[in-house]
Amino acid sequence: MRKFLATILAVFLFSYLFRGPIYRSVVKYRVTDERTALSFNGEARSSCLANLRESTLPMDMEGAVDFALDLTAGKLSYAFRGTSNDPSILLLSNDRAHCVGYAALFSAACNVALDRSGLQRTVRCEQTVAKLEVFGEDIHALFDSPFFKDHDICLVTDLRSGAIIAVDPTLNDFLGVDRVALVR
Repeated sequence: MRKFLATILAVFLFSYLFRGPIYRSVVKYRVTDERTALSFNGEARSSCLANLRESTLPMDMEGAVDFALDLTAGKLSYAFRGTSNDPSILLLSNDRAHCVGYAALFSAACNVALDRSGLQRTVRCEQTVAKLEVFGEDIHALFDSPFFKDHDICLVTDLRSGAIIAVDPTLNDFLGVDRVALVR
């Protein structure tokens, strides 16, 4: 019995510690469209900049992504309905959002961080619409509800090298998985 419990504990510990690589090997995102970028209004931009000044993260491409993930997870909680997709409203009100709102807030915050660090000409953050594929199968086909027809994520692209960081801010808030894999 002790060996069985130790094995179960080891499996859970392994799964938790390696949840990011396990998730990225099983689930891939296929980008299908872009969303119109929304930016912060004056008050929200000032609030974002104040958060940025308090951040100890390096302000390179990775640091901007980590800053935006931390800000988004700290400000939002998930909800199916009655939500806003305006990043200014979401930032200033600690509001509830679904994946569109999470991605909008992340994208706006990431772009402010990139702008502040002087990277706005070489690195770009875009909010995109994607489909999730588990072992190559589109999971959205399993649902009839229009709510589950797609999922919003963000792509942070280094325009010089072509390197892309794919981020699912909603997933990061739920599971702490900060980077996702794209179907290539």
